[in-house]
Parts: sequence; structure tokens; C-alpha cells
Amino acid sequence: MNLTELAAQVQGRVLSARSLSEAALVRLQDAGPLNAVAWCVPDAARVQADAVDRLCSMEKDAGPLAGVPVAVKANIAVEGMPMDCASASLAGYLAPSTARAVYLLQNAGAVLFCGANMDELAIGTTGTNSVHGATGNPSLPGHVPGGSSSGSAALVAAGVVPLALGTDSGGSVRQPAAWCGVVGAVGTWGRISRSGVMAHASSFDRVGVISQGVADAALAMEVLSGPDSQDASAALRDVPVLLKAASLGVDGLKIGVLRQAQDMADPVVAGALQATLEGLKHQGATLQELSLPELNMALSCYQVLAAVEALSSLARIDGMRFGPRGEGEAFHQALRQARSGGFGPGVKQRLLLGSYLAEHQQDVVLPSRRLREKLKQSLFILLGQVDAIVLPTTPGLPLKVGEQDGGTSDALTALSSLAGVPAISVPIGRGCQGIGAQVLSRLWDERSAFRVAGAIEALNRS
Repeated sequence: MNLTELAAQVQGRVLSARSLSEAALVRLQDAGPLNAVAWCVPDAARVQADAVDRLCSMEKDAGPLAGVPVAVKANIAVEGMPMDCASASLAGYLAPSTARAVYLLQNAGAVLFCGANMDELAIGTTGTNSVHGATGNPSLPGHVPGGSSSGSAALVAAGVVPLALGTDSGGSVRQPAAWCGVVGAVGTWGRISRSGVMAHASSFDRVGVISQGVADAALAMEVLSGPDSQDASAALRDVPVLLKAASLGVDGLKIGVLRQAQDMADPVVAGALQATLEGLKHQGATLQELSLPELNMALSCYQVLAAVEALSSLARIDGMRFGPRGEGEAFHQALRQARSGGFGPGVKQRLLLGSYLAEHQQDVVLPSRRLREKLKQSLFILLGQVDAIVLPTTPGLPLKVGEQDGGTSDALTALSSLAGVPAISVPIGRGCQGIGAQVLSRLWDERSAFRVAGAIEALNRS
């Protein structure tokens, strides 16, 4: 049952929002070994569910997500709830207000269920770097779920909730969605407000959705899109109509295939993607081979710029403005104590890299900014020739627990992040292998991305 059908049954009082919440609580308890939850306040969820049921009993519109249980990543604010971003540096911090994205979900009738575990401060690709401990992968036991939106992906894949919010800077929604066998989507940078979201790398950060199906992601994106007076980067654009697009098919569409992405992929990943592309061709799409020689530099470009931006964004966690105060009479002593004790190794490494790079603006940072602009313009030209581009979400298969890849799993998601274009990851392959097909479309054209994503989903369900 998709979200539209589920909400309709709640609105029609066939099901109650309270019963859905109670069932989700039971599933959450059963999924406890996944360690996918950062916080959960069952009574608060029950109060929200009862409010939805009261609206339905009065035959009032409870919203397009009436009664749907949702989870939000632990770096997204919910007033009065913990917002530690899976870091000891923010232990005990309670959000003073609610993020715009969460407000829109609740206004649409969704029931906020829990905060999802994540890689510390949204830095990581495995879901294992968290003060709450590592998150498991319910679809591929023995493998990591990916990150940094690890808990969001795991909760959806385990069926605890049908929808979760994540954040994506270099691939942190799409990569864990692929490795957990679910759908992960981000819109054009600025499509969804980031008000109330802990910043990591501001020119890359996007709020995204993780769901069990493409239509569910489309509906959630419709709910979340729109301007926000509290976020100057949120675009003053009309909310797109996406749900219908997910069922239109690809007949007559032109789909681009990046040769370099195929070459970078593991043979198993490349084979699954090729089979998907042939299926789209059989459905009436035209395939066009494209070339982006700079693709192999996208990850390095992202890593440089994200590290410098993270250095600035995380400067506020100093034990004075945010986080527990460190010991020491002098400011530098207290700062050193707060950060050495509060940050994990992955965050320290990112900040040290950012500090080093900040001292090499002319040699490294400025060339990376120029490369980003070149990549953007090259991608825009390619997208001008086709309706969408399809490439693997990750070049390799999901990592086994304890295995490391040096962050290379973001090598193909970084392209969309650098350019700010819409991107959707859809599971492909036989069974759950943790392989995703990633669909990219033009700026503000999420509709085309959802058309192709819906067709890919239909192929893999047939």
C-alpha cells in the first residue's frame, strides 16, 4: 500500500492514525538490533496520531499524508527533541524550534515518529560513525547501510516507517538508499527549505526523502517543496506536480548514458544498469551515449570544497555557542578540550583537512571551485541534449562491516551535488543486491527524473 492509499484509508476511517502508530512502535521494537534510532518519544507520536483521527472523525481534510508514520534524521530540528547529530559534541542539546521540512510533513498529516541515527554531523558514508553506535543494514545483514542518512534508510528498508527525511551533501540520501534497497530522492538545490537543519557544507546540503517506492517519494517531495521566509536559499518557485509523473512511463523520452560512469563501476553494478537501460529502451525510450571526461575528478572536487565549508559550518560547535563547555581557563584551552572530547575521528579528519586546505586557497581551493563550475556547465550542456541521465548510484557494491573504501562510494553521487540538479536512486538488479540506478535531470525539472525513476521501478517489479 503506497502513501496515497494509506492516507486515504485513514481519512476514510478504515484505518486509524493511532493504530498505525502503535503498529510502527511494535515494528521499531522488533528492529531494535538495527540500532537505527537516535530518539523516540512514543507518547508524542500518539498525541499527533490522535489529532489526525479527530480531524478525520469531523470529516475534515487531514492532509495528503494523514496518519503516515515518518522518521527524521537526527540533524533535523524537532522542537523540544534531542538534536545531537550523533555527536558527543552536542550531547543533551534540544532543538529550540521545528525545521520547516518537519513542519510541512506534520501539516500534511504525517505523524513524527522518531529521530534516525546517522554518521556523526553528517560526515561519513558507512553509518558506523555515530555516538549511538553503528546502524545495521536490514536488507543485507553483514553489510553497512551507507551514510550519512543511515538510520533513515534502515528504518524504511526494515518497514518500520514508510517514509523518512535525510540530508544529502555528496550523496548521503542516495547512497544509503541504494545500499538498503529503497528509494532516495533529492530535488534541485533550493527546492526544499533547509531551515532548522544542521549545516555541513552549505552550498551542497539538501533535504531529501527516503521511501519504499518512487510514487511515495514524489508525493513527499510535493509536500516539502516551496519557499520559506526563514531560508534565503529556498527558491521562490511553484510547488511541482510530481506524483502523476511517476506513472507516465518513458515512451518518447531521450535518456543519456555516461560512458565514464559505466567504466568506473564494478562489473556487477554495470551489468545491472545495462539491463535496466535495455528495459527502458524496450519501453520506448531512446538511449544516447554521452561523455563527461571530468567525471573522475568530481569526487575529489567535492571532497575539497566540502571540507572547507564544513570547517566554517562546524566552527559554531566550540563549547561556547553549542556543545558542552570544555575545561580550561583560556578560550583556546576550552575549545581544544571540547572538540578533542566531543568529535569522533571522522569529523576530526574532515576538519583537519579543511584547515589545511583553507591555507592553500590559490593552489587547491580556487582551482576546485573552477573545476566545479566546469563540471556544472558540462553537465548542463549534456542535460540539454536529453530528458534525463541514468548512471549507477554507487560504483561498487555495499561494503561489508569493517571494510573501508576511502569514501569512493560517493564518486558518482558527487556530480549531482556539485551541480545542484535533481537526483533519484532506485533499486535495480535481482533481489536486493544494494545496487541503485541514479536518475539526473535538468535544474527544476524533477518531473522528468520521476518519470524515468518510475519506469525503472516498474521494470524491476515486473
